Amino acid sequence: MGDVWWIVKSGDVDDLKEYVDKNKIDLNATNEQGRSLAHVAADYNFVDILTYLHSKGAKMDVRKNKSFLFISLFTFFKIFCLI
Repeated sequence: MGDVWWIVKSGDVDDLKEYVDKNKIDLNATNEQGRSLAHVAADYNFVDILTYLHSKGAKMDVRKNKSFLFISLFTFFKIFCLI
C-alpha cells in the first residue's frame, strides 16, 4: 500500500480516486507509527482528501495510541461544513 501514502501526502484527490478505483485497499489501515491515511491528510489540511476518504468509509475518529484523537476538531469541522 506504499503508493497510496505518497498520493495522500501529495494532496491530489484525483490521483487518489484513480488509485482506489484500481486497487483494493483498506482505507483505515495504519502505518508503522499507527497513523491512518486520514491522519496524514489532516497533517496537511487536505480537506478534499479527507472528504473523499470519509465518503469511501474511512474512519474519521481514529485514535493513535488509544488515547489521542489525532484529527483536529478544526479540520473535522471543515470537512462537515463542506458536506
